[in-house]
Amino acid sequence: MPGKNEFLIYNEIIYSLNKCHEFSDLQQLFFPKLRMLIPFSYASILLCKTDEKSSNVFLHTPVCYPDFFAKAENEYIKYSDKDTLLWLMHSQESTLIRESDLIDEEKRVNSFLYQRCYSKYNIYDTLQYSITYEGKILGVITLFRTKIDGTFSDEDMFYLRSCGMHLNLRIDTMINAQRSLSAITKAELEALKLKYHLTARETELLSLIYEYNTINEMAERLNITEHTIQKHLQNIFNKMNVSSRWDILKIRP
Repeated sequence: MPGKNEFLIYNEIIYSLNKCHEFSDLQQLFFPKLRMLIPFSYASILLCKTDEKSSNVFLHTPVCYPDFFAKAENEYIKYSDKDTLLWLMHSQESTLIRESDLIDEEKRVNSFLYQRCYSKYNIYDTLQYSITYEGKILGVITLFRTKIDGTFSDEDMFYLRSCGMHLNLRIDTMINAQRSLSAITKAELEALKLKYHLTARETELLSLIYEYNTINEMAERLNITEHTIQKHLQNIFNKMNVSSRWDILKIRP
């Protein structure tokens, strides 16, 4: 049973979570508090979007703690189709797994994804919880530990599952608020084009960003490769002096 200190920390976590209005707030408010209850080396939330026609789920926009861990998660997104645990994103109900329960150590550390994305961080075990709301997958929160930290305990799993019930609702609220804020008129789009000296193609991409499209969806809509999309996005980021699509959504002419 949780002790008095754990109960107080848990309440602080929920309080901090409900103060998060933008995804960057999770890095500053939620993850540091969660770390007090469940010690971890790194953490991320990978948001998901489902293609209604194909039912395919696309990962996008990692929110990481510490922030530099985004490099690993962006690399993971590129090769996520090789993840044997990807089934987690197709669950209509929140599911919690401890990777060390499912895959032995030798197989984990010798896998393509581990070598490509996580070996430099000495990842040893993960807790993964699928964030869902009303039967829809919204994302996955993952906590990472190094070998020095050891594996996650049953108590850690209990705490993450308990916090997850609140996280489901908060992430849904934040996504809906972001979509509402991201709506942009043609006049506003033209003003941004002129202000930041965007090309016609960059303006098209900007419009798709405000429509909350993933990289994959942008590539399909414009019939160009994801690599080309990434190059255009980098040009847009440089011109608008931002570092992510979330930053762009905050900008208005």
